[in-house]
Amino acid sequence: LALSNASVVWRDDVLGMGGVAALSVDLHPTVRGASGKVALGRPATLRVGDHETSFTADAQIAWDGAQLSFESLRLNAPEGTLSAAGSVGLLAAGRPMSIDASGSADLDRLATWFALSQRPLGRVAFRAHATGSLADPSADVTLTAQNLAWQGFTQVSVDAAMHVDRDALDTGRFNVRAFGGTVTG
Repeated sequence: LALSNASVVWRDDVLGMGGVAALSVDLHPTVRGASGKVALGRPATLRVGDHETSFTADAQIAWDGAQLSFESLRLNAPEGTLSAAGSVGLLAAGRPMSIDASGSADLDRLATWFALSQRPLGRVAFRAHATGSLADPSADVTLTAQNLAWQGFTQVSVDAAMHVDRDALDTGRFNVRAFGGTVTG
Protein backbone atom coordinates (compact mmCIF):
# COMPACT_ATOMS: atom_id res chain seq x y z
CA LEU A 1 0.00 0.00 0.00
CA ALA A 2 1.48 3.31 -1.03
CA LEU A 3 -0.27 6.60 -0.39
CA SER A 4 1.55 9.89 -0.85
CA ASN A 5 0.46 13.17 0.75
CA ALA A 6 -3.25 12.30 0.91
CA SER A 7 -5.22 15.19 2.37
CA VAL A 8 -7.04 14.29 5.55
CA VAL A 9 -9.56 16.80 6.89
CA TRP A 10 -11.44 16.21 10.13
CA ARG A 11 -14.05 18.58 11.52
CA ASP A 12 -16.44 18.42 14.46
CA ASP A 13 -18.58 21.56 14.49
CA VAL A 14 -20.42 20.52 17.66
CA LEU A 15 -17.22 20.34 19.72
CA GLY A 16 -15.45 23.09 17.76
CA MET A 17 -12.56 20.83 16.80
CA GLY A 18 -10.79 20.04 13.57
CA GLY A 19 -7.59 19.04 11.89
CA VAL A 20 -5.84 18.99 8.53
CA ALA A 21 -2.97 16.70 7.55
CA ALA A 22 -1.12 15.38 4.51
CA LEU A 23 -0.66 11.67 5.21
CA SER A 24 1.85 9.39 3.50
CA VAL A 25 1.81 5.62 3.99
CA ASP A 26 4.26 3.15 2.48
CA LEU A 27 3.49 -0.42 3.64
CA HIS A 28 4.90 -3.60 2.14
CA PRO A 29 3.78 -7.22 2.62
CA THR A 30 5.81 -9.32 5.05
CA VAL A 31 5.61 -12.94 6.15
CA ARG A 32 3.51 -11.88 9.17
CA GLY A 33 1.43 -9.04 7.63
CA ALA A 34 2.66 -5.64 6.52
CA SER A 35 5.25 -3.09 7.61
CA GLY A 36 6.57 0.27 6.51
CA LYS A 37 6.51 3.98 7.18
CA VAL A 38 3.66 6.32 8.08
CA ALA A 39 4.38 10.05 8.06
CA LEU A 40 2.88 13.47 7.73
CA GLY A 41 4.10 15.02 4.48
CA ARG A 42 3.95 18.50 5.98
CA PRO A 43 3.06 19.84 9.43
CA ALA A 44 -0.52 19.01 10.37
CA THR A 45 -2.87 21.50 12.00
CA LEU A 46 -5.11 20.82 15.01
CA ARG A 47 -7.76 23.32 16.13
CA VAL A 48 -9.85 23.17 19.31
CA GLY A 49 -12.06 26.21 19.90
CA ASP A 50 -9.86 29.31 19.61
CA HIS A 51 -6.61 27.35 19.96
CA GLU A 52 -4.53 26.00 17.10
CA THR A 53 -1.21 24.22 16.80
CA SER A 54 0.82 22.44 14.17
CA PHE A 55 2.76 19.20 14.51
CA THR A 56 4.88 16.73 12.61
CA ALA A 57 4.79 12.96 13.05
CA ASP A 58 6.28 9.78 11.59
CA ALA A 59 6.74 6.14 12.55
CA GLN A 60 7.86 2.75 11.32
CA ILE A 61 4.93 0.37 11.86
CA ALA A 62 4.06 -3.30 11.41
CA TRP A 63 0.65 -5.01 11.46
CA ASP A 64 0.14 -8.76 11.80
CA GLY A 65 -3.67 -8.81 11.79
CA ALA A 66 -4.04 -8.52 15.56
CA GLN A 67 -1.10 -6.46 16.82
CA LEU A 68 0.16 -3.04 15.78
CA SER A 69 3.90 -2.60 16.42
CA PHE A 70 5.72 0.66 16.04
CA GLU A 71 9.27 1.83 16.40
CA SER A 72 10.77 5.27 16.11
CA LEU A 73 7.38 6.96 16.48
CA ARG A 74 8.03 10.69 16.72
CA LEU A 75 5.63 13.58 17.31
CA ASN A 76 6.84 17.18 17.51
CA ALA A 77 4.73 20.26 18.30
CA PRO A 78 5.44 23.64 19.88
CA GLU A 79 3.74 22.32 23.04
CA GLY A 80 5.83 19.19 23.34
CA THR A 81 7.58 16.16 21.91
CA LEU A 82 6.99 12.42 22.04
CA SER A 83 9.15 9.46 20.99
CA ALA A 84 7.90 5.91 21.43
CA ALA A 85 8.32 2.28 20.47
CA GLY A 86 6.21 -0.73 21.30
CA SER A 87 3.22 -2.83 20.38
CA VAL A 88 -0.51 -2.81 21.08
CA GLY A 89 -2.77 -5.84 20.74
CA LEU A 90 -5.99 -4.96 18.94
CA LEU A 91 -9.13 -6.72 17.73
CA ALA A 92 -9.15 -9.31 20.53
CA ALA A 93 -9.75 -8.90 24.26
CA GLY A 94 -6.73 -9.24 26.51
CA ARG A 95 -4.07 -8.84 23.82
CA PRO A 96 -0.84 -7.55 25.41
CA MET A 97 0.51 -4.03 25.17
CA SER A 98 4.07 -2.83 25.78
CA ILE A 99 5.11 0.75 25.07
CA ASP A 100 8.25 2.71 25.96
CA ALA A 101 7.93 6.46 25.53
CA SER A 102 9.76 9.65 26.35
CA GLY A 103 9.21 13.29 25.65
CA SER A 104 8.77 16.74 27.07
CA ALA A 105 6.18 19.47 27.42
CA ASP A 106 6.53 23.25 27.38
CA LEU A 107 4.18 24.17 30.22
CA ASP A 108 3.57 27.75 29.06
CA ARG A 109 2.52 26.67 25.55
CA LEU A 110 0.52 23.71 26.87
CA ALA A 111 -1.32 25.85 29.43
CA THR A 112 -2.72 28.09 26.67
CA TRP A 113 -5.07 25.19 25.85
CA PHE A 114 -6.62 25.46 29.33
CA ALA A 115 -8.33 28.35 31.10
CA LEU A 116 -5.50 29.18 33.50
CA SER A 117 -5.25 32.75 34.71
CA GLN A 118 -1.57 32.26 35.63
CA ARG A 119 0.35 29.97 33.33
CA PRO A 120 3.27 27.88 34.60
CA LEU A 121 6.67 28.35 32.97
CA GLY A 122 9.26 25.66 32.33
CA ARG A 123 9.66 22.33 30.65
CA VAL A 124 8.78 18.89 32.01
CA ALA A 125 10.49 15.77 30.63
CA PHE A 126 8.98 12.31 31.02
CA ARG A 127 9.78 8.64 30.50
CA ALA A 128 7.09 5.96 30.60
CA HIS A 129 6.84 2.19 30.29
CA ALA A 130 3.29 0.93 29.79
CA THR A 131 2.22 -2.72 29.90
CA GLY A 132 -0.92 -4.77 30.30
CA SER A 133 -3.73 -4.57 27.76
CA LEU A 134 -5.94 -1.79 26.47
CA ALA A 135 -8.62 -2.95 28.94
CA ASP A 136 -6.20 -3.18 31.89
CA PRO A 137 -3.18 -0.90 31.33
CA SER A 138 -0.49 0.07 33.82
CA ALA A 139 2.46 2.43 33.51
CA ASP A 140 5.61 3.43 35.33
CA VAL A 141 6.27 7.12 34.74
CA THR A 142 9.22 9.37 35.63
CA LEU A 143 8.90 13.17 35.51
CA THR A 144 11.80 15.64 35.66
CA ALA A 145 11.61 19.42 35.59
CA GLN A 146 14.17 22.12 36.27
CA ASN A 147 13.56 25.83 36.88
CA LEU A 148 9.76 25.78 36.98
CA ALA A 149 7.85 28.95 37.82
CA TRP A 150 4.18 29.36 38.72
CA GLN A 151 2.10 31.67 40.90
CA GLY A 152 5.11 33.44 42.39
CA PHE A 153 7.22 30.31 42.90
CA THR A 154 10.44 30.30 40.88
CA GLN A 155 13.50 28.07 40.49
CA VAL A 156 11.49 24.95 41.42
CA SER A 157 12.87 21.54 40.37
CA VAL A 158 10.96 18.27 40.51
CA ASP A 159 11.96 14.62 40.09
CA ALA A 160 9.17 12.09 40.56
CA ALA A 161 8.50 8.44 39.82
CA MET A 162 5.03 6.91 39.92
CA HIS A 163 3.06 3.84 38.99
CA VAL A 164 -0.39 4.26 37.43
CA ASP A 165 -3.00 1.62 36.77
CA ARG A 166 -6.78 1.64 36.52
CA ASP A 167 -7.11 1.34 40.30
CA ALA A 168 -4.61 3.86 41.65
CA LEU A 169 -1.78 6.33 41.26
CA ASP A 170 1.17 5.41 43.49
CA THR A 171 3.71 8.19 43.90
CA GLY A 172 6.72 5.97 44.50
CA ARG A 173 9.36 8.65 45.07
CA PHE A 174 9.65 12.39 44.60
CA ASN A 175 12.15 15.17 45.13
CA VAL A 176 11.10 18.83 45.07
CA ARG A 177 13.70 21.57 45.36
CA ALA A 178 12.59 25.12 46.06
CA PHE A 179 13.49 28.09 48.29
CA GLY A 180 16.93 26.60 48.98
CA GLY A 181 15.55 23.37 50.43
CA THR A 182 14.49 19.89 49.36
CA VAL A 183 11.41 17.84 50.11
CA THR A 184 11.77 14.10 49.54
CA GLY A 185 9.22 11.35 49.76
